[in-house]
Amino acid sequence: MAAGRHRHCHQAHCHKRAAKRLLADYHTVDSLYCEDHTCRADLGDRTCRQPSDIQNDRRYCLDHELVVCSDTKCNTIALERPGVARLVGQVVYCNIHRCISSGCPSQAMEQHRYCRQHLPRNCQFNGCRRATSASNHRFCPEHECSLPNCVRQCYRNGLCYAHRTCLIPGCGRPPMSLPSGQGLADHCKEHAPCAVGSCSHFAIPSKSFCSRHACIINACSGQRKPGCETCTGHTCRVDTCFGVIVDVSNSNSRFCVYHKCSTVGCFGPAQIGAGSALCSRHRCAVTGCQNPPKNPGSDISQPRSIYCTAHECAQTGCSAEAEVSRGYCRLNGHGCTQHGCPRAKAHLPGFPGLCDEHSIAAAQDRGAREALQREQRDRQLREERDRQRREQEDEELRVQELTQRLRQQRHRRLWAHRRHVRWEDDQ
Repeated sequence: MAAGRHRHCHQAHCHKRAAKRLLADYHTVDSLYCEDHTCRADLGDRTCRQPSDIQNDRRYCLDHELVVCSDTKCNTIALERPGVARLVGQVVYCNIHRCISSGCPSQAMEQHRYCRQHLPRNCQFNGCRRATSASNHRFCPEHECSLPNCVRQCYRNGLCYAHRTCLIPGCGRPPMSLPSGQGLADHCKEHAPCAVGSCSHFAIPSKSFCSRHACIINACSGQRKPGCETCTGHTCRVDTCFGVIVDVSNSNSRFCVYHKCSTVGCFGPAQIGAGSALCSRHRCAVTGCQNPPKNPGSDISQPRSIYCTAHECAQTGCSAEAEVSRGYCRLNGHGCTQHGCPRAKAHLPGFPGLCDEHSIAAAQDRGAREALQREQRDRQLREERDRQRREQEDEELRVQELTQRLRQQRHRRLWAHRRHVRWEDDQ
């Protein structure tokens, strides 16, 4: 067609310009007729080639509008909805014999306004007699989930149990899962109520309690002990103490830094009532002595001792209590039998149970006395060496105690600093 020229309507005695039609696939085609004479039927990829029945004020041609109802007992004209084409051999029904379900062209059943597929049933909700929207639905629209393609019973706010949201108004988050496969809760993780019944605050995420009732230990989900910041498992076992246990990650830890034995690696209770920062295992068994035992069991090559160096028998390999400080025991017969004597028994003939000094004093014979004096000098040399050895051991013990106390002080300051940081974070 030459530029500037247009098609005209093919209807007789009509000289209007031919119209353009927008098809279902969103492209336009030229119609054979003008806008008034073009049939409105949508045939998919083409337009109807018959003119509309404009004389009877209809917008469709006779093939697409004046169709007799397919019911054998009905001669009513089936007025099709605009945009639905009547193909050759297509069965159509009038408004009386067509299913009233939206978009359904099937024949309605006798004494019903629905076809067999869309025949509604009574709502199964207790006490409701409304009809369902279709035969495959069990509830009426009021008692059915409002989400598309969901036919479950409405649980709350127009949604079923599986599609429900958080109970808090305005929150559209899904509810959180209950532990041990018990289903879903009524709240999301951000709005779960505190497990304390009288509390109206929300629980901390991943915990069952709010910030006022939850244990301050991050990895703990327990409830605070009354008057404490931690749960029962993380609170000092002393009834009158509200402090936090020393090592929250160790199951053996049961006391705070003030009620725990000050020995590194020991979690036993300190004997505070006896004025000691040590437990019974790491404290000398002599009443009033605050020194640690000579060997509380850390050195498996030596026998375990319950006495300190000053109160243990000076005899090598003996762990009995000494009769006097830094002396020998009488239990195993290592000390002089004279009261208050710290020396070892000499085992000299004629003087059983006495030390060298007391044996010499008891000797009546000069020769025996001289022999005893020689033996005494030898004994003194040995005792001097033993004394030097014990002094060296005492010095090493004092260095160890000083080092341990410095470590405890650093540990207490570090723990106090961590508690202060957690308190500021909670605020």
